[in-house]
Amino acid sequence: MLHPQGFRYYLPAFLSETIRNDNPEKNLLAPLLRSLTYIRMSPEYGWNHFAVFSSEQGKAVYHCLEWMAANHNDASVHSSQLQQATESWWLRYEE
Repeated sequence: MLHPQGFRYYLPAFLSETIRNDNPEKNLLAPLLRSLTYIRMSPEYGWNHFAVFSSEQGKAVYHCLEWMAANHNDASVHSSQLQQATESWWLRYEE
């Protein structure tokens, strides 16, 4: 597991790679969604990892999840995971 600052630092690269190059062989989306779903973590661990994001960074993550939900080729498989990740923390950044 990454330290909260490391998670914040590397997350843009993980999001970009998933958006640009996800395909069934790489299976990038499912692990990313698990790492972005607050309710899958202990409250203290989740808070420490997600509270480090600024409002702008949180909005960027929210918009990436929103884009993935609208554009993922196999959205039926991951739609509930996308919704769960979004609603578990990132929905607060909806504009």
